[in-house]
Parts: sequence; C-alpha cells; structure tokens
Amino acid sequence: MLKRIWVDPVWSKVIANAVWYAGAAVVTAVVTAVVVYFGGWWLYIAEWRSHLATIASEIGLIVAASTIVPNWLFIPICLLAAIGAVHLGKALYRRAKRDWRDYRQDTFFGIVWRWGYEGGNLLIPIPFCPHCDTQMDQGRDSHYPPQRNRTVYHCSHCDDRIPVNHSHDAILKKVILQIGRKIRQMGK
Repeated sequence: MLKRIWVDPVWSKVIANAVWYAGAAVVTAVVTAVVVYFGGWWLYIAEWRSHLATIASEIGLIVAASTIVPNWLFIPICLLAAIGAVHLGKALYRRAKRDWRDYRQDTFFGIVWRWGYEGGNLLIPIPFCPHCDTQMDQGRDSHYPPQRNRTVYHCSHCDDRIPVNHSHDAILKKVILQIGRKIRQMGK
C-alpha cells in the first residue's frame, strides 16, 4: 500500500511537499531559537508576552461588556471595515503603480481626446464630445474666411459644435505634442 502511494504522482508530490514544509519549519525554528538565545532577547519576548496578554484581556472585556448596540453587530461592522481597508489598499497600490501607458485620455481645445499605444508608440488621438461622450466628426467652418483655417468638431448625437481656429492636422499635431509633454512630466 505504501509503495502504491509513493509511486502515485499526486501522492508523491503531497508527501514531498509535506517533507519540504516540515523541514523548512524545523530550520526556521532552530534559526529563531539560536538568534533569540544569543541575542539576549528573552527578556523582551517575556515583556511583550505580558503586554499581549493584557491587550487580549482588554479585548475580552470589551467584547463581553454590555453596550447600546448589540455586541454581535460589531463582527459584521469589523468585517465590512476590513473589506473596505483592503479595497482602499488596492486602490492606493494601483494609483502608486501608475504607468505612462495608463494615460489614455485628456481634454484639449474643449474636446475630450482618447488614444492608445501600440508597441510604445502613440496611436492617433480621437475626439469625443465633452457632453455626451460620442465620437466627433471634424469639418471646415463654411462661415469663416477661406484663407484662414478653422475646424469645427461636430457631435452627431447632441448636435454640439466646437470650433477651433486651426486645421485638423495642426490640431492633431498640437494634441500629440501636449500628450508627449504630459507623458514626460509623469516620468519625473
């Protein structure tokens, strides 16, 4: 029976992992005991043990005390607080880990521009309506003198029109330059 278990690939891995973790626990315990013994930390450990016992007894008194709110209600409140703390920690971690490739939207000329990256290169920004978030079309302003460039961005959903006193190519160039400037500032 033992030979069959030892040959079985699943049970052999279970046994190997158990031996590995038991060995690691023994080594950790020996190293900790040596460090504690030669470091002269026994007094500090004993002192902290008494502090922990005091704290544990205080928590027990608080849990057993009568309050206006039923004590059992503190358990879900604490669980919700812990879940909230975990979510807050994740959000802060994501915010701290911001990458320049996360920068994919900004507002220039009163228009929301969105873009992506391919192989580290910026893709062409696309204009979106700041009111209804619909992709906008660009066209030339027929009421403006022909010798001067003026582009009108039009939203087909809410009929919003945003005029900009440049050609569409010049506007794209300026938007791309501003995106590059902001990306460089993120690297500082």
